[in-house]
Amino acid sequence: MDKIRISGVDLRDFYQPAQKLSQVFQEIENELAAKNQIICRLIVNAHVLNEAEESF
Repeated sequence: MDKIRISGVDLRDFYQPAQKLSQVFQEIENELAAKNQIICRLIVNAHVLNEAEESF
């Protein structure tokens, strides 16, 4: 299993400040899907997000 780590600084530099976190997650999922990869788990500040939390 590959692990991808993206820093908050990288996210802030790439995405618009008003963009919802769920939109950021969706774009990351779409980018990985194009490479035939999936996201198994999202961790933010050492907190594992469940699917409901990913939609914020």
